[in-house]
Amino acid sequence: MDASHLSVPERSTVSLIERTAARKRAQNGPAQTARKIRLVLDEVRRRYRYRRLDTSHTRLLVIHPPRSGPDELYVELIPVAFTDLGAKVKYEALSYHWGGESDLRPIYVRTEADDNAKVHDEWEESPASAKHRSLQMIAKDVLLKKLHVKANLYSALRHLRLNTRPVLLWVDALCIDQSDSQELGLQVARMVEIYSSASRVVTWLGDDDPRSRSAVEFIQDVTDADDIDEILTNPSSVKRWADLAYLMQNPWFSRRWVIQEMVHAQKATIQLSELAISWSRFRDAVSLFVLNADKIRGLLNPMLELSTGLGNGVLLHNNLGRLDFLLQNNLDGLPAKVFIDVLDYMFRKPKSLQIGSRSVPVHGLEFLVSTLYIYENSDPRDTIFALRNIASEVCLARSTDSNGHPPPEPDYTKTVLEVYADFVKWVVDTTGTIDILCRPWAPAERKQGGRKHRTISRLPSWIRIAKQEDKSRRGMESTSFAGLPGRNPYNASYGLRCKTTFSEHVLAIFTVGAPRLDPNEWTWEEQDNLNISSPPNLADSVASADDSHPKPKRSREADVEETMELSAEQHASKRIKPTQDSAIVQPASDASFSLPSVKAYQLSVEGISIGMLTWATDPIEDGVIPSEALQRLQATPRTTPRITPGKLWRTLVGERGPDGRNPPTWYERAARYCMIHKTPNGHLNTENLLSQPQPAIVKSFLQRVQAVSWDRCIVEVAGDDLEEPLYGFAPAATRTGDRVCVLFGCSVPCVLRPLDTPLDGVHYKFIGEACVYGLMDGEAISVLSAEQLKKKTSIFQLL
Repeated sequence: MDASHLSVPERSTVSLIERTAARKRAQNGPAQTARKIRLVLDEVRRRYRYRRLDTSHTRLLVIHPPRSGPDELYVELIPVAFTDLGAKVKYEALSYHWGGESDLRPIYVRTEADDNAKVHDEWEESPASAKHRSLQMIAKDVLLKKLHVKANLYSALRHLRLNTRPVLLWVDALCIDQSDSQELGLQVARMVEIYSSASRVVTWLGDDDPRSRSAVEFIQDVTDADDIDEILTNPSSVKRWADLAYLMQNPWFSRRWVIQEMVHAQKATIQLSELAISWSRFRDAVSLFVLNADKIRGLLNPMLELSTGLGNGVLLHNNLGRLDFLLQNNLDGLPAKVFIDVLDYMFRKPKSLQIGSRSVPVHGLEFLVSTLYIYENSDPRDTIFALRNIASEVCLARSTDSNGHPPPEPDYTKTVLEVYADFVKWVVDTTGTIDILCRPWAPAERKQGGRKHRTISRLPSWIRIAKQEDKSRRGMESTSFAGLPGRNPYNASYGLRCKTTFSEHVLAIFTVGAPRLDPNEWTWEEQDNLNISSPPNLADSVASADDSHPKPKRSREADVEETMELSAEQHASKRIKPTQDSAIVQPASDASFSLPSVKAYQLSVEGISIGMLTWATDPIEDGVIPSEALQRLQATPRTTPRITPGKLWRTLVGERGPDGRNPPTWYERAARYCMIHKTPNGHLNTENLLSQPQPAIVKSFLQRVQAVSWDRCIVEVAGDDLEEPLYGFAPAATRTGDRVCVLFGCSVPCVLRPLDTPLDGVHYKFIGEACVYGLMDGEAISVLSAEQLKKKTSIFQLL
């Protein structure tokens, strides 16, 4: 190689200063790493570690007066026997919203050798001795450990702290070791004792903000007023009423745990920053607000006239603070009003004047879970655990010392699925019914929560997810056809008790020491002809989709679920909701997966099959009943004045009135009026008709039609044993090819979707409840002899 043409390249030189700095960096690298490690280890050593707590004790939090500055909190955690709560030891219990904020603040916990010293004598010391005690603590800083709490709790502790003496509190996030599942379950089971024994329950609504402060001050004015009419007729009070509506939407009122915290409180106060008012004042102010809502809205009319030319409500919104809320919303749906109603209607106040007597729950756990799904909790397992202590079954067991059949104990070592299945099995065993399968009550599993818990893959179809649109319908009455527990408007199974069998795994969770299936060990096997790039992620949480919004791109998990459903040839009739952007997936016979992933969560129920869905409308979300549905229901043309067929109007109202009883006879006249006033295309537009002045009976009829049809499909059911098709309403997720069945122990017909799986026999996905004309009062069973019923009975295996 000839190198004569190659030149020497230019190379940058490094100055002496730069070389020295680089050498020092190289030498200091290990030292800096070691220093960082020491800092991390030191931080770990300074973290507070909970000591094992005796099962007969709980902890109380001692907040010491400020020492070195207002922003630092110095506390102690002291064990106290349950028998001493309220008797020897006087304390307050804090009720607050855990919140989802990620901002954490440190508090300093004293860990001395005398941690177990009795606490109830300590709070009698004088301010001078308390000051001396604080000086002693300063000399023992090495014994202070750190605990991190969320910003909302940190702020509450700071405002509840006193400058002159310690304060004794019970706070769930600190007084329970949240990392110890066994302790957590034991303490949660005794929270009724903790809150009922507290001298006061302090409700913390958060830091100060102008609108909330205005509302708290206004509450004092309203409840102190000698003549409330003076405030109700004063236009200047409108903005303050709107501020009260704003306060009534505080997140605290939507928290599930606060129900049991408040219902057993001997005395309760609401605190906002440094402002405090009694719970009774707040409750009275809310009641006056709702009672006089129309008068308060009347004060807005002159202001609305001033806003002419600016756009309706613009002046109100910009200058008076979102007063348009008063015009557009029903105040009965505000979280605080719903919460007060729950306390008033679901619990009886004790007649005894004895101190410490508790409110008596009126309803059982199934009723509470079915109606209070609008309330939130950071851990999905608390959907059950937060309501257990205020259920009538638990109260009865405590008062009679009878074991009976109380709900399962709180157990935070179980997964969400195990807790939910535990609850469903308890309901089925104690009631003999399976209506719980029809009611939406379970929040979807989340990957993260306020308390650590194992995640699961997905919930089975027989555990109904409460979707966001269900939660938006705030109120205490269920919109389910199955109704509330003990208040079933229908009797499709003709009073027959359910006959169910839970899978071996679901049964195993009720056996002490039984092994549990680890979802992480589930396996999926791909086939060459299955159009999926990789196995689905079974650790993904279940998300309840809102069908009224455009669908996102389908996930692999959704594609695999589609393979479990019947092949396209078996679904030749119209599909209700075609999937957008879906990949072509082979029938289920081409997909294989390990048996535990499906078999472990099976529920077998007995019943009879009625027929298959052969036709269905799109989900009714705008209040419009399609003309084709009216024609199939034998609707009368609007030019013909004869009587409207009973099948038409009875189907549209679900064969019942709004009270769950037989529909009033004047519904027929109202239906005839509506058929005459259909749209030019032959549709029945209930929303349009209700927006116009109508006779009272027509308005009532249309409102009932909307309640029955909202987010449901009108379907046609055909079967070999049916002389003519049946018609009714089915869930929005229904599609042709699904089967309508009457399951024993269920008060309404159900829609099941056959699945093609490698398991033995036919398996089904539970789609939901239905209301089919001609099936709602046991007609399908009452005409059968015992021998015929036995012959027609089938076992439906639900996954």
